[in-house]
Amino acid sequence: MKKLSLLLGLVLAGAVVLAGCGGKSGGDAGGNGGEVVDLGTIELKDYEFVPNNLDLKAGVTYKVTLKNTGTQVHDFTIEGTNISKVVQPGATETLEFKLDKPGTINVVCAQPGHKDLGMHFTTEVK
Repeated sequence: MKKLSLLLGLVLAGAVVLAGCGGKSGGDAGGNGGEVVDLGTIELKDYEFVPNNLDLKAGVTYKVTLKNTGTQVHDFTIEGTNISKVVQPGATETLEFKLDKPGTINVVCAQPGHKDLGMHFTTEVK
C-alpha cells in the first residue's frame, strides 16, 4: 500500500509540474504572444480589393486569405516591404505578414497598370 501511495503521489506531482509548463505565454509587450490573427478574406476583383481597409497593429502577425475572383492575375503587395503574394484567376492563396512599425501603408496590385486603374488602398498601422 505504501508503494501505491508513493507512486500515486509521484504521478500527481508530475501532473502539477507539467500543467505549470503548458498554456500560452504572456507574450511580448505590445505583441500578440506569437499568435497569428486571421484577417479573413480579401477578394481581388478586376481592379479593386474588397474590403479595401485593414485594422492593423505593429508587431502583430496576420494571416489573410486572398481570393482572386477576377479574370486576370492579381497580387496583394504592401509597398516599401517584401510582403507580396500573386494570385492566379480563380485561385485562393494565404499570406502571413508582420509589420514592425506604426504608420501609413499602401496596399497595391503591382501587376502592370492595375494600381493606376484603382487597385490600391491606404491604411494605418497603429
